[in-house]
Amino acid sequence: MKTARNAAALIASLTLITAPVLTACEDNTQDSSSSSSAASDSSADSSKSDTKDKDSKDKDSKDKDSKDKKTATSDASPSQAGSSAKPASGDTQEITGSSTGLTFAVPKDWQDLKNLDPSEKERVAQTMGIDGAALDQQTAAFDVFYRAKKQDSTGFYNNVNMAAQTQQLASIPSKSNIELLLAGQGATLKEYTTKQTAKGEAAVGTYTIQGGGKTAEGAVIVVPTSQPTAGAASYTTIYVSAGTADEETQITNTIIDTIH
Repeated sequence: MKTARNAAALIASLTLITAPVLTACEDNTQDSSSSSSAASDSSADSSKSDTKDKDSKDKDSKDKDSKDKKTATSDASPSQAGSSAKPASGDTQEITGSSTGLTFAVPKDWQDLKNLDPSEKERVAQTMGIDGAALDQQTAAFDVFYRAKKQDSTGFYNNVNMAAQTQQLASIPSKSNIELLLAGQGATLKEYTTKQTAKGEAAVGTYTIQGGGKTAEGAVIVVPTSQPTAGAASYTTIYVSAGTADEETQITNTIIDTIH
């Protein structure tokens, strides 16, 4: 039985087993930065009038504080599944991880790098500056690993991979958690958001990463693989890597919409 862990503990372990894969080049030049965010709380001041008005305002203030506390608790805890996933469109294909059990859609003409015939494996490996054996080693830690067959306009092979390992988390990863995860892999966070999926609330961080003289756009998606039990849920990590921000957004949105 897995023990529930906090988001920071997850980040420490995932940094060692998952990483964005720059399949347009061989070498990665790490360039990381971190930033911090602060949340500000607002409070309302009320002027004194008569005793009845003051009591009414005090009651409203207490009601507001109660609602705020409930919202904060809800945001920090694993969420229940949202609405049903959207069906895959005609220009996409559904792929399923054998370890995580998650299914989502990627472009129809992408290929599964974990299941290539020997000659195709060597051809694909050469485009990455490695051989077939090294490609097998690179994809071994992932539940799914799909890549475009052709380069985009920037010379990049857009790709998606999902970690095979899952972790029990008591809360959804925060912005600082995602920053830490990406910084450990030489990537720089652009934006942190949370998205509702058919599996529950997911943390999404878009980023940039340097490699082989190129700048790739990407997104990391930390998504539940199971419903919460005793205040914790199982999570895995999906990485999207693309040559442009528009391509990354399109791929990421398709995954968020179709994952189930």
